[in-house]
Amino acid sequence: MLTPLSWLQKYVDITVSPENLAHLLTMVGLEVESIERFGENFNSDQIVVGEILEINQHPNADRLLLPKVKIGSTETVNVVCGATNLSPGIKIVFAKPGATLFNQKSGKFQKLKASAIRGISSPGMICSELELGIGQNHENILILDKSLEPGSSLQDTFSDTILDLSITPNRPDCLSIIGVAREVAAITNKKLSGPEISYKENSSVSTSSPVEIHIESLDLCKRYCGAVVENITVGPSPTWLKAALAKMGHRSINNIVDVTNYVMYETGQPLHAFDLNKIQDSKIKIRPAKNKEKLLTLDNESIELNPSMLVIADSKNPVALAGIIGGLNSSVSQNTTRILLESANFNPTSIRKTASSLKLRTDASYRFERNPNEALASKALKRAIHLIQKTSSQKVSCGKIIDAPETQLDSMSLQLHGSAIEKLLGVKISQKEALSVLHKLGFQSNAQTQTGPSNDWAAKISIPDWRSDIKIQEDLIEEIARILGYDQFPTSNISSSIPEYLPNMPLHLREQVRDACAEFGMQEVITYSLKNESLLSSVSSDDPQNFVNIANPLNSETKTLRTNLMVGILETLSSNQNFLKEGPVKIFEIGRTFVNKPGSLPIQNEMAVGLISGNTFSEGWTNANNRKLDFYDIKGILENILSKLKLEAKYIPSKDALLVKGQSADILIGETKLGKIGKISNHILSSFEVDEANTFLFELNLNTIYSKFKNKITFRPFATFPTSERDLTVLADTSIPSEKIESIILESKLVTKCLPVDIYKQDHGNQKKSITYKIVFQSPSKTLTSNEVANEIEKILFKLKKTLNIDFREK
Repeated sequence: MLTPLSWLQKYVDITVSPENLAHLLTMVGLEVESIERFGENFNSDQIVVGEILEINQHPNADRLLLPKVKIGSTETVNVVCGATNLSPGIKIVFAKPGATLFNQKSGKFQKLKASAIRGISSPGMICSELELGIGQNHENILILDKSLEPGSSLQDTFSDTILDLSITPNRPDCLSIIGVAREVAAITNKKLSGPEISYKENSSVSTSSPVEIHIESLDLCKRYCGAVVENITVGPSPTWLKAALAKMGHRSINNIVDVTNYVMYETGQPLHAFDLNKIQDSKIKIRPAKNKEKLLTLDNESIELNPSMLVIADSKNPVALAGIIGGLNSSVSQNTTRILLESANFNPTSIRKTASSLKLRTDASYRFERNPNEALASKALKRAIHLIQKTSSQKVSCGKIIDAPETQLDSMSLQLHGSAIEKLLGVKISQKEALSVLHKLGFQSNAQTQTGPSNDWAAKISIPDWRSDIKIQEDLIEEIARILGYDQFPTSNISSSIPEYLPNMPLHLREQVRDACAEFGMQEVITYSLKNESLLSSVSSDDPQNFVNIANPLNSETKTLRTNLMVGILETLSSNQNFLKEGPVKIFEIGRTFVNKPGSLPIQNEMAVGLISGNTFSEGWTNANNRKLDFYDIKGILENILSKLKLEAKYIPSKDALLVKGQSADILIGETKLGKIGKISNHILSSFEVDEANTFLFELNLNTIYSKFKNKITFRPFATFPTSERDLTVLADTSIPSEKIESIILESKLVTKCLPVDIYKQDHGNQKKSITYKIVFQSPSKTLTSNEVANEIEKILFKLKKTLNIDFREK
């Protein structure tokens, strides 16, 4: 929200510096993002008011003119100008040599030098908005009020200091100069004066220009105020109005449209002006659009509408997109003599959805999306009528304001207790001080009482119509606290004991996973949750009915919430390989996935996925040991994660079609599946245009980890008796996973560790594999003899033969 200090000064006396004011506003919740100096080049005597006395044709150029300009009581100059809107008698902005102007070619401000143009000397320049740095119009010169004296300075009109405020969505009242002025008055203890809204009403206008207004859906339009204004003359706006809009970054259009924009910035209420002669049958309907109905907007863009969008229509066609933009077919032009001024209150959700779907956001839609109070509609309309009458001829007449529907607006009040203030803020605030703050902000106290044995006080507070964000007593207390200043409250020691710190375990575990991945050189990525449905289907075994589609997607390509993290991380891999042609890619992501649950909210699982691809190092003569990354690299990262989480997992062959058979496994804790690990199938990689076939990943369900994680560390005494090690080689079918063999061996009460150390398999059709295990024996109560170890091995061998039909031999 751009806020010129000169505009604020009209309603509140500002006695502090811009820097101090910015600090005060920030401390009460209106963050000042920057302080800008507007029109600094006007702070000199080189830029003055000029008057065109006569215009001659340039002798050497058909498109150039030689106007004679009066720039003082007796001083005149002849300059070269190419603008087409010159005419004798108009007042313009004249820049003398040495003035600082914006150069469109260089894009910078530069000092003006006297020069000859096509053989004719030009000791100065007649300026456009762009050259002055106050707008974007560079084709026409800026025309000033006829009342200005030639040679006079324009510093007071155009030079200004502008605060750029960041307004939170709950404060639509501060999207206006009046709203900010009210805050300034409260924090500086100054008096606030409001804008003049009185106007002359002519009852005959309602008779000569009757307008019928009908609202079809009060849910979408709570209030619609309209007023007919006759005998207007459309033309340039006065200089003060042009300057005010220029400071807001808005170009001047004409005196009528400029007034509506001025009032919007001043009050926060968007308005619109229709050419009443272009409204069929003088009927206004606020209705949903018809399917595929078309509207040509003020931007000369044709948009296709649908029934979810609200339009303003006459008896035949839409003439405006409600709360967003007007239609070209009903716009105010130079020939307009009668207008219908609109000031309404529209449903913020409807405006937001329409603006989003059409990708059409305006200053008006921005304000309506934040739900300004409907009481503001009539006040802003009266202000606009006042300004039109003030800036136009005396013949301008206005009829009675039409207010639809004619209902009484309800006012809201809340009970405020002194004890509640003390309980919430920790300090005691007197009734006088609390009510004084609220009165400064426009609140009224209707009744005051002293209650209770502790002489507690209470007051009934009436909420002003512009503060739609005030709903409960705590909101009132917040208003008191922020105006008094949170930094002014005294600090005190904690009166009670500090409670035991209870860590946020999900957050703690996420950080453990991040640290474990980072230790292996992996980089974290964060990808969008919305994905392309067809691409998501290619890497998901889920039924498409499990997909969650959002109702208002930003675009049709990304409307489905992800059911896994694989799509995002494979897209990242593809992008990295496109830009980084060599070197390994090691990335991971932690995020939520979403699965549809009929009749309920979607199931959300927090997942972690890691991916490695390529070689161990970038190519180079120093990397003699460079090799392809493999399954054991990704498994090492996974085991580091599980080690940090103090979890022991086992692996069984995976049947996941997304992974390569024989190079993939499911990760289990007990009998609960934790995730998967393995090499990604080539057909999946090709879907993402990934050329590197050597790509591996792991996926963990962190929700499962949370349920299995044990925060308490239990002590298990270590055995004091010596261990005995034996190597055992077995001959098993290739279809039997090593994990099954290990689990049978570990069933022995004397075996503390079993680790595969060697594997051999013939290449020519043999369906057997030879695996050697290193087995550690240890008793918790005595030293094992060789015979006892041999007997235990015999038991293990017998069980392997009986259970898995495994042949064996002892080394």
